[in-house]
Amino acid sequence: MYKKSLSAVAALFLVSSAFAEERVSLDTIEVSSTISGAETVDAYKVRVRNATLTKDILRDIPGVYMSGTNGYNQKIFMRGMSDRAINVTIDGARQRGNTFHHAADLLLDPAIIKAVDVGVGVHSVVGTSGAMGGSVAFKTVDASDLLEHGETIGAKLRMGYASNNDQFSQGVTVYGSDEDRVFDFLGYFSHSGYDFGEDGKGREIGGEGDDYNYLLKLGANIGDYSRLWASYEHMEHKGLYPFRPEWPGNLDKLGKRDLRDSKYTRDTYTLGYTYNPNNYIDLELSGYFTDHNLDQTKADPTGIDTGVETWGIKVLNKTKFDTGAVNHTLVYGAEYYQTSAYNDSKHTSGKPMYCPHPKFCPPGMPRNATWNNIGVGDDKVKSYSVFLEDQIRYGGLTIVPGIRFDYYKLDTLGGKGSTYTAGKSNLDGDPFGRSEYSWNEWSPALLIDYQTEFGLGMHASYARLFRGPDVYEAIRLNDANAMEQGHINLKAETGDSYELGLRYGTQIGENSHLNLSAKYFYVDYYDLIGESSSSLHGLATRINTGDAEVDGFELAARLSLGNLSLGASYSKQDIEYKYSQAAKTAGGAGLGVYGSTLAYSNVGDKYTLNAEYFIDSLDMFLGWNMIAYDGIRETNFDGQELKKTGYAVHDIYATWAPDSGKFKGLEVNFGIYNIFDKTYASHNQRTNAFTSDTFRMDWEEGRNVKLTASYKF
Repeated sequence: MYKKSLSAVAALFLVSSAFAEERVSLDTIEVSSTISGAETVDAYKVRVRNATLTKDILRDIPGVYMSGTNGYNQKIFMRGMSDRAINVTIDGARQRGNTFHHAADLLLDPAIIKAVDVGVGVHSVVGTSGAMGGSVAFKTVDASDLLEHGETIGAKLRMGYASNNDQFSQGVTVYGSDEDRVFDFLGYFSHSGYDFGEDGKGREIGGEGDDYNYLLKLGANIGDYSRLWASYEHMEHKGLYPFRPEWPGNLDKLGKRDLRDSKYTRDTYTLGYTYNPNNYIDLELSGYFTDHNLDQTKADPTGIDTGVETWGIKVLNKTKFDTGAVNHTLVYGAEYYQTSAYNDSKHTSGKPMYCPHPKFCPPGMPRNATWNNIGVGDDKVKSYSVFLEDQIRYGGLTIVPGIRFDYYKLDTLGGKGSTYTAGKSNLDGDPFGRSEYSWNEWSPALLIDYQTEFGLGMHASYARLFRGPDVYEAIRLNDANAMEQGHINLKAETGDSYELGLRYGTQIGENSHLNLSAKYFYVDYYDLIGESSSSLHGLATRINTGDAEVDGFELAARLSLGNLSLGASYSKQDIEYKYSQAAKTAGGAGLGVYGSTLAYSNVGDKYTLNAEYFIDSLDMFLGWNMIAYDGIRETNFDGQELKKTGYAVHDIYATWAPDSGKFKGLEVNFGIYNIFDKTYASHNQRTNAFTSDTFRMDWEEGRNVKLTASYKF
């Protein structure tokens, strides 16, 4: 089984043929790639890499960049965009909004992942409403993925240890179905306890606490053509973390890190239905609700207690038909979602809240008076979209035109006309009122792909991009921050995305393959939105900070020679930010930092090398991986030179999983990560100028030895 899985992983690691109908089995998990440039990560990679964070399985994919050293701060970047402009879903549920700009909102236990579909860039109108840089779809395990042939019930136990932060983890999965495979269920629970980690120089990083995750899934096959399922998942990080989780924490007067007793949770509910009686009806209906909550009030009642809720529904159908020698697959449907940011924080410390003008204080309160939460309403957005795409195939030629219409509505704080001019005593409108804004956009897309009979393929794509403004980060919906400075002329973010690609795949022996790919991309982003509050008066602000151009290359190669697999990749991108005059007048580049969808800054060129080998006689899988970045120097908007140090990090790993005999069902994974204990930091973190002594550097973990054992019975 595992040898076959290795071959499948090797074949897919580089690139999937555009709109290929080929399906492969990955350790009893079926996946398919239907979009040019898509990468699929399977459950086998998650296990053999001993993944404890999302970055462990995504950061070596060409065109994907990661930052964050703890579960509070896993951030994904693509095509110059942060994950606030990437469509991230977990079992189809959108992960949107932001509780606090110094934390991320991707809370996930890698142990329950069965597949990750990664779309770098935008090539289609289907499911890409709001996507500027790409999409990442996480799929959690089902009972059918674990049940062996003839089984009706089973269980899996797992234990693990990581040396860098003394992390001990335990997990149990129970799953089953009736003999006819009509009803099935899965229950999963895991716990991880850990201490603070260390970077290569022995400095404390991350947090100290406990993670909990539980997942419940129920499914029913109704007749021969339909299936109904439901799931609930709870993810929780709990413990002592820096107030700003993306940084190690400033030192207090006693020289200790500034830590907060925190709890960060995600609750996700999903409901789905599929119906596929013929080629004309391949229907998918889904609905979901997700709630993120960051709570730092356990030890301090005045601490942060903020969250973001998103619920949505989606309907999609595929209709297949032929017109002579031409094959068509129509993909069409609609999607609606609503996101609300809320702030339940209570300022009860009695400290004065600064009011630069009486009109900025609650009614009846004088300037500089003590005042608490003013009951600010939730910030809300509603998104409606309909889409149509035709996948037209004729021999090796595939043409995919598509069109999507988006209607986007924002209900936000501040009355229309609520403007404040710094240094002056004028305020127009009602700062405690509400305003509604709406935008609509037609977004076309076109993909042309050609696959020759001798292994050479090529594609070209164009997509119009659209993204309405996010809800305010939840922490701003309180006290002085709750008064909108004004954004009457705010425009939605849009863009034009172009991509050219070549690929070549050939069989060079009975069990040997060579795959090569090269892509060039160019993206124009328009009217990027910055979200901030000024240090002078604290008022929340949205403003179009300007445009950006992002271009680059993504190269990859994979060679499989029997049980040996070798891979290499190179990714390069360059961001040119063009600030608007309004942004410069209002405070320059700083206004576009918080809440901005654009990545914090440029990164160095990225290189990966990988070698893996499967030993048949031992049922053992061995691997080595290297990821490296070139150093980079830049000059920011005010002439300051920024330096990011290059680095190279090496990992080795091994898996023993007997396929027969008395140890069948046992799997042992071992790895040493950052073998040489390198001190380094991700180029994608917020801090742009790398120095060795700053407490605003999110240093990555030093050497980490991991051991995981699981038994399936």
